[in-house]
Formats: sequence, C-alpha cells, structure tokens
Amino acid sequence: MEEQGFLHHKEALAKLAVHVHKITTVIVLLSFAGYGMAGWLWFKGQTMEALVVATLSYLFFRLFRQISLMVVRRIVVFNEELHPAMEWLDAQIKEQGAQQTMSELDRRLFPRD
Repeated sequence: MEEQGFLHHKEALAKLAVHVHKITTVIVLLSFAGYGMAGWLWFKGQTMEALVVATLSYLFFRLFRQISLMVVRRIVVFNEELHPAMEWLDAQIKEQGAQQTMSELDRRLFPRD
C-alpha cells in the first residue's frame, strides 16, 4: 500500500473503512439469519426450499467483500469529500486485491496494541 497516499487520505479512509465494517456486519447477520431460516424450513420438511435458502445465504456471505465495497461506492456518490479516497482505494484494490488491501487498511487504521 502506497504510504504517501494512505497518509494523505487517512481520515477519509477511516470513514470508508467504518462504512465497510458496518455493511459487512449486516451481510453476516443476514447470511446467518438465512441459515437459520434454512434450518427451520428443513425442520418443517421443506428440504428443497431449505437447500435453496442455504445456498443463497452461502453465496451472499461468500461475496460479502465485493458487496460491501459496492455499497460503499454508492454511499461515496452522495459524499464528494470521500471521492478522492475511494479512487485511491480502488486503485490499491486493483493493484493488490481486495482482501490484501482491506486487511492492510484495517491494520494501519485500527492497530491492536
């Protein structure tokens, strides 16, 4: 991750990271609620419906990073001060990948002492 760009956009990146974490939390909660619903459907004898709900929940959970970044990009549309930081973040994601970029961003913004 480019150090100078990170320092320049640090405050806006922190806001973006908080949005990503909030959205990710909602996605995880919805996914596990879907798993619960699938279990309930299975218990009720609706095996095929349970399988469909469980599969959709799994796919939703599996794509949480892409979905959360997509939603954050939509949020940035309404907040012009975050545009430069999102463009920089997108460039970092394109260069290093979403998993590595977001992990390093979290490590730098929210260090664990």
